[in-house]
Amino acid sequence: MMAADEVVPVASTLAEALDRLASGTDPRGEPRLGARALARLARALAELPAGVEARPGADRAEFRGAREKRGLHLTFATGEVMALADGIYFTSTGRQIYPLARVMPAAEGRLAVVGHDPALGYLAVTRGDWQELPADRLIAFTDFEHPESGQLLGRYADVLVYWIKEARKT
Repeated sequence: MMAADEVVPVASTLAEALDRLASGTDPRGEPRLGARALARLARALAELPAGVEARPGADRAEFRGAREKRGLHLTFATGEVMALADGIYFTSTGRQIYPLARVMPAAEGRLAVVGHDPALGYLAVTRGDWQELPADRLIAFTDFEHPESGQLLGRYADVLVYWIKEARKT
């Protein structure tokens, strides 16, 4: 079964897709949804608005140490987000995305708590084996012992891009 972030959008409409295929265009080599989300995040981080502070990306060597020392199992895409920015702070909301050193496992390691929002509570990313959610989905919850009582916010990278864009409006 194909993971949601591995999908390659072919076209906006069926007619457009058929036209592309008829012209010999093979869309399978185009960027997948997950890669597109990471590219959007990289662009957003390159032009941060006032009120959003991002730390330089985490050293990839730190990921192994986080797994070995703290039992933290991150997906590739979550690691890529942290490689782009090892922590983000939104001053107007007090929302914080933690640096790798503060990220902790939850739900028997199936979630990685990556931040906190004063209004939403804990922010955690799925690993792909929790509550039948795809990997790299950001959820918010207030009860650490019962994250299933929280709410799904969306693909991690896309939610961060949305929050960065919203900070530009304030």
